[in-house]
Amino acid sequence: MLILAGDIIPFAHIDKHNDFLEYVSDNFEVTYLVPGTHEYYHFDLAQKTGSFQSSIRENIFLVNNITRTTSGVRFMFSTL
Repeated sequence: MLILAGDIIPFAHIDKHNDFLEYVSDNFEVTYLVPGTHEYYHFDLAQKTGSFQSSIRENIFLVNNITRTTSGVRFMFSTL
């Protein structure tokens, strides 16, 4: 599991980072990307607020204000 905890890729430019996303997808069973403040630069904040989980790749998920349990460990993903 890989947790990318914010300020990784701005939403407005995510399509320009396919090489990175393919590498992550190929090398980790599951990846959770939690948005930080920089993800929202040049992007309409109203499009991604509150609780959500969306797939970037089959095993890469953009998450906010949700919990997931893996191997008996509960993770809470949230941008405050």
